[in-house]
Amino acid sequence: VLNIVRHSVECECPSDQIPDSLSVDLSNAEMGDSIHISAIKLPDGVTPVITDRDFTIATIAAPAGLTENQDDEKGDESADSEDEVSSSEEDS
Repeated sequence: VLNIVRHSVECECPSDQIPDSLSVDLSNAEMGDSIHISAIKLPDGVTPVITDRDFTIATIAAPAGLTENQDDEKGDESADSEDEVSSSEEDS
Protein backbone atom coordinates (compact mmCIF):
# COMPACT_ATOMS: atom_id res chain seq x y z
CA VAL A 1 0.00 0.00 0.00
CA LEU A 2 1.33 3.42 -0.91
CA ASN A 3 0.97 5.71 2.11
CA ILE A 4 1.31 9.33 1.00
CA VAL A 5 3.02 11.35 3.74
CA ARG A 6 3.10 14.70 1.90
CA HIS A 7 0.19 15.50 -0.39
CA SER A 8 1.88 18.69 -1.53
CA VAL A 9 5.47 19.85 -1.93
CA GLU A 10 6.33 23.55 -1.89
CA CYS A 11 8.63 24.39 -4.77
CA GLU A 12 10.37 27.47 -6.12
CA CYS A 13 10.19 28.03 -9.87
CA PRO A 14 9.17 30.55 -12.50
CA SER A 15 5.39 30.90 -12.72
CA ASP A 16 5.30 29.45 -16.23
CA GLN A 17 7.11 26.26 -15.08
CA ILE A 18 4.86 25.19 -12.19
CA PRO A 19 4.51 21.40 -12.54
CA ASP A 20 0.98 19.94 -12.61
CA SER A 21 2.18 16.86 -10.77
CA LEU A 22 5.25 15.06 -9.49
CA SER A 23 5.90 11.39 -10.18
CA VAL A 24 8.32 8.75 -8.96
CA ASP A 25 9.30 5.31 -10.28
CA LEU A 26 8.16 2.66 -7.79
CA SER A 27 9.09 -0.37 -9.90
CA ASN A 28 11.93 -1.36 -7.54
CA ALA A 29 10.19 -0.33 -4.31
CA GLU A 30 9.58 -2.93 -1.61
CA MET A 31 7.42 -3.08 1.50
CA GLY A 32 8.93 -0.90 4.20
CA ASP A 33 10.64 1.49 1.78
CA SER A 34 10.40 5.26 2.18
CA ILE A 35 10.24 7.53 -0.85
CA HIS A 36 12.18 10.77 -0.32
CA ILE A 37 12.17 14.04 -2.26
CA SER A 38 15.54 13.06 -3.77
CA ALA A 39 13.79 10.17 -5.60
CA ILE A 40 11.60 12.62 -7.52
CA LYS A 41 13.03 14.04 -10.72
CA LEU A 42 11.91 17.65 -10.69
CA PRO A 43 11.71 19.58 -13.98
CA ASP A 44 14.53 22.01 -14.80
CA GLY A 45 14.21 25.23 -12.84
CA VAL A 46 12.06 23.64 -10.11
CA THR A 47 13.55 23.19 -6.63
CA PRO A 48 11.91 22.22 -3.35
CA VAL A 49 11.65 24.98 -0.74
CA ILE A 50 12.94 22.59 1.94
CA THR A 51 16.57 21.92 1.05
CA ASP A 52 18.17 21.15 4.41
CA ARG A 53 16.94 17.53 4.53
CA ASP A 54 15.79 14.69 2.27
CA PHE A 55 12.21 14.59 3.52
CA THR A 56 9.82 11.66 3.09
CA ILE A 57 7.09 11.94 0.47
CA ALA A 58 5.54 8.46 0.86
CA THR A 59 6.09 5.01 2.33
CA ILE A 60 5.31 1.50 1.10
CA ALA A 61 3.45 -0.42 3.81
CA ALA A 62 1.95 -3.90 4.13
CA PRO A 63 -1.82 -4.06 3.67
CA ALA A 64 -3.75 -3.87 6.95
CA GLY A 65 -3.94 -7.26 8.64
CA LEU A 66 -1.02 -8.78 6.70
CA THR A 67 2.27 -9.37 8.47
CA GLU A 68 5.43 -11.20 7.46
CA ASN A 69 4.71 -13.91 10.07
CA GLN A 70 1.30 -14.62 8.55
CA ASP A 71 2.92 -14.94 5.13
CA ASP A 72 5.52 -17.38 6.51
CA GLU A 73 2.86 -19.44 8.31
CA LYS A 74 0.86 -19.82 5.09
CA GLY A 75 3.99 -21.08 3.36
CA ASP A 76 4.59 -23.62 6.16
CA GLU A 77 0.97 -24.84 6.02
CA SER A 78 1.11 -25.47 2.28
CA ALA A 79 4.40 -27.37 2.71
CA ASP A 80 2.72 -29.55 5.40
CA SER A 81 -0.25 -30.19 3.10
CA GLU A 82 2.06 -31.33 0.32
CA ASP A 83 3.77 -33.73 2.72
CA GLU A 84 0.42 -35.17 3.80
CA VAL A 85 -0.65 -35.77 0.19
CA SER A 86 2.65 -37.49 -0.64
CA SER A 87 2.34 -39.74 2.42
CA SER A 88 -1.19 -40.86 1.57
CA GLU A 89 -0.20 -41.53 -2.05
CA GLU A 90 2.62 -43.79 -0.84
CA ASP A 91 0.12 -45.92 1.15
CA SER A 92 -1.94 -46.61 -2.02
